[in-house]
Amino acid sequence: MDNSKIDKRHILARLWRYQSERAPLVVIVTMAALITGVLYHFAETSVVRYLASIIIVVLYLIQIRVSDEKKDFDHDNKFYKTRPVQRGLVTLDELYRVGQFAMAAQLLIYASFLDLRIFVLGLLSQGYAFLTRREFYIRKWLRKHLLTYNLLHQVQLIVLFFAVINIIQPTKLSYTQLLLFTLINIAIVELARKTLPASEDAAKDSYSARLGYKGVAVALTVFSILAAAFSAYSISQHPRNPIFMVLPIIALIPIANYAYHYAIDPSKPNQKGLEYSAILMFVVCMLSVILGT
Repeated sequence: MDNSKIDKRHILARLWRYQSERAPLVVIVTMAALITGVLYHFAETSVVRYLASIIIVVLYLIQIRVSDEKKDFDHDNKFYKTRPVQRGLVTLDELYRVGQFAMAAQLLIYASFLDLRIFVLGLLSQGYAFLTRREFYIRKWLRKHLLTYNLLHQVQLIVLFFAVINIIQPTKLSYTQLLLFTLINIAIVELARKTLPASEDAAKDSYSARLGYKGVAVALTVFSILAAAFSAYSISQHPRNPIFMVLPIIALIPIANYAYHYAIDPSKPNQKGLEYSAILMFVVCMLSVILGT
């Protein structure tokens, strides 16, 4: 990189700007707190284990975000020249150090439980993260098969889920049900996050490029209906405040509305509306289960 492009501000100021663009901490911490909060709600464990799980998830999401910058560097140089690394806000070396700190901190937390099973699952989580950074050593083939590429990368969240679930150990709802509920809600955010307006879809590396604008709209609507149904089913198993069964259904209205408008007009406002309504759907479904059971 041309040294003249490198931002001269303090590293903390630059990293703060970086997170606001590429990995908003408010969103990451909220998602981590809600996902682990559902597990904690159906468990009988300490608050310390809940907080430790939040920290692990946040650090892991930061780790994979910064590692993706190096993995996608050449691609972003070609198609996304205004991203933070490309314009010199932060360097790959600086992000590498952030990633190494996040990885070391996670392993220390895993080790602190003095439980071999938890530590091994933590190592497996880091091992899978390593494979994703290396793109499973089949980079050229994977880059030509975007859906397979994204699916393999999402598997790391399942590995992380089982590492965290062994820390919190929920007993009042099956692991399978908790996993499906979590994955469906993550899929909603993931689909919306990697969907672009037509004016920014030149790289053809988004779900909208591969599934089509109508395909993304349909997929998001279907996943949202499933999430609402799963929330209602979970609440019906352990009803405390059945009124919360209604909230995910209400949250379907904005996401269905933006999905419809995005399908016929994939503009920036409709894409952003779809993204924000997907986050809303995620938050409402998680909170409904926590407060309704």
